[in-house]
Amino acid sequence: MPVWGRRGSYVAVTWTVVALALIGSLAALVRRSIPPSEPNSLSSDHSVFLQRASHQPVNWRLMEDDPFAEARRLDLPVMVFAGSAVSQGARSFDDAIFSQPEVAARLNRDFVSVRLDLVTRPEWRSAFLSVLRNQVGADPGFVLWFFSPEGRLLTWVGRRSWSDKVDYNDLLGTLGEVLKQWRSLSPQVSTRAEREQREEVDVLRHGHTLSLPDFSRVPVGLTRQGTFVEWQPGAYRALLSSGSVDTFNSLLSSALFSPRFDLVDGGFFRLASGQDMRLVEFDKSAAVNAQMLAVVARALLANGDPVYKYAYERAVQCIKSSFVSGDDWSSYIESNVTDDERSPRHSFGIATLRTEFSSKARGFADQLGLDPRSNPLMVPTLSRSALTENRAGLDEFVKEAQTVGDPSVDVGSKDSVLDSVGIVVARTIEAARLMDDSETLSAALSWSKRLSQFRAGIDDVVHSSRGRGRRRKWLGDYTSYADAMMQTYMATGNAASLRDGEQVLRRALVLFARGDKGDFVATSGSDGPSDFHVEMPSVVDDGAPPALPALMQQCYRYGCVLGDAGLRSIAFDIAERFASVANQEPGSFYSYFGAASEVLNTGCHVYGTGTPLADIARFARNSPRFFCVRAAEGNKEVPEHGLRAYMREGAVPVK
Repeated sequence: MPVWGRRGSYVAVTWTVVALALIGSLAALVRRSIPPSEPNSLSSDHSVFLQRASHQPVNWRLMEDDPFAEARRLDLPVMVFAGSAVSQGARSFDDAIFSQPEVAARLNRDFVSVRLDLVTRPEWRSAFLSVLRNQVGADPGFVLWFFSPEGRLLTWVGRRSWSDKVDYNDLLGTLGEVLKQWRSLSPQVSTRAEREQREEVDVLRHGHTLSLPDFSRVPVGLTRQGTFVEWQPGAYRALLSSGSVDTFNSLLSSALFSPRFDLVDGGFFRLASGQDMRLVEFDKSAAVNAQMLAVVARALLANGDPVYKYAYERAVQCIKSSFVSGDDWSSYIESNVTDDERSPRHSFGIATLRTEFSSKARGFADQLGLDPRSNPLMVPTLSRSALTENRAGLDEFVKEAQTVGDPSVDVGSKDSVLDSVGIVVARTIEAARLMDDSETLSAALSWSKRLSQFRAGIDDVVHSSRGRGRRRKWLGDYTSYADAMMQTYMATGNAASLRDGEQVLRRALVLFARGDKGDFVATSGSDGPSDFHVEMPSVVDDGAPPALPALMQQCYRYGCVLGDAGLRSIAFDIAERFASVANQEPGSFYSYFGAASEVLNTGCHVYGTGTPLADIARFARNSPRFFCVRAAEGNKEVPEHGLRAYMREGAVPVK
């Protein structure tokens, strides 16, 4: 007689387990047959992030609906969920928290809940505590803000490390604490978040000590461990243009030899954390990929390292295949992951290596760091030995990996917005021109022509060619458009492109300027809780290229090409205005350092109108530290066959 049959309780337990298993299986089958809930009003929105909530039980409002007026009428606090479809953290909140009936019931009863897409509303990236959130290493892809009905900032919730797990019980506890805080709120007493926000407003808008940036501070923070780290194109540009070539090569090479560089499809993953940046999130940003493409191109010209050549080729492949498709652009690539945080496209476990790869490819896996002890996500990583000693083996592994990995998990966003698209066009033209890559240059110039869909009137642009983005003014749209037109002029000599970019740039100087020199806000006519909070400068690196450093750079470049001292003066004012705070917190201001290094280090060399474009392109390839361009007709500061370098004091001859 079997042991389990000697006691009747064993039989009962066995049949109970079997019954529960059957019930669970039946419930799963029934659940699949239940139609989803009726979609809400978000289902028809153009924003991918808003559409994700179309079947959620939370009663979401949009910022355009004036939710703070509704909150004052209902006497309820406001929760703003600011995120994007490309954020793994935001997607986790959607799947694990906002789909929970208990959470939805609490929010619908006690809060006015607002859902906000950071792709279509980029001004919210820099509106609140951008420096503080950067300091603590918070995920820049999403944040929960809590406000009083009058717009007073109560607190915020973010994801501060890769290991932070989503727990709806924690959020329920936070909701209770926020309600308690709001009910006891006194008009005379500021919340901690209010005080921190006021300090940032004072520093970024009012409390400036005019000075010059300390470029020796740039490497600080680039090797930060444990918290979220993004690619920082501005930091690499600052290091190169300020002459710190050895540091530049060391930091860039180590980054390319980490899982942050996508060996399967090329390009650069958006976010990483942990020791040696081993814990990656597999989403991609079009703008950051294009910026890093240009950085790698300049690195290759300065150094000739085959690692840079390989990175350039794979980044071009990524941009052409992933972000540009026919007449459509994708601003981001969203990549889904499994429960263990691995990517079905980019992670290759031991079992997959054994069963799906050839013996030759399996033997090559060790050279690509596929060891679960040191690489828990099992993401193949580029190595110098693999590239230089066995390039054929590397190519074979990549080819097989592209076949094994599931391509359906990487989806391009439908959010085509000018601040992203303009940067992709500008940086791809720049890189292709420097590399004498005629095929890529031809493609990028064709993209430049399609930017006309974002033009409005004589001198204006729109954030998006469709949906609500047409009505909003965002500084980054103007700077990226001007940037793309400048690069088009440099590649073709077409004066119409230069004048087109100049018109849009001058329009931005009117729309976004405030009282003091160098004081430009990120948005015009915001409909947030209060202009005092939302009208902030976009100068901190906060998950997307900030707009104010780009304005500084474009004012300097157009001022040099046109011979306009007034535009150059604006660039110098911006550089001086933010130097003191950037020197204190260099890890939050890499884009500022990248632009300021060009503006203050004689970064622009302007050749006379009689200089052939091919010669200028050759000069640029020989001097990748500098911005080499031909003067516009009418620039009286540069002789027809001469050369001027533009410094803070003006134009000086270069021998």
